[in-house]
Amino acid sequence: MTGSFLTGDIFTAADTYLFVIASWTRCFKIPLDDCPRLLGLLERVGRRPSVHAALAAEGPGFVTVSDLTPLL
Repeated sequence: MTGSFLTGDIFTAADTYLFVIASWTRCFKIPLDDCPRLLGLLERVGRRPSVHAALAAEGPGFVTVSDLTPLL
């Protein structure tokens, strides 16, 4: 992974999908300590206003931005 996002410097649908799937690790208590670049991607994507809006519209579930802070 080079750049800020999965495929480079441009945010794509792949980043959104990886964000969702990788965020599930919190619910299943899978540590990501050995994955600093993945943690960085989660942080960058989790800061996006569109992600906050989508999670607010979706309601409670496996993915929450506030849960990412302890991972970082």
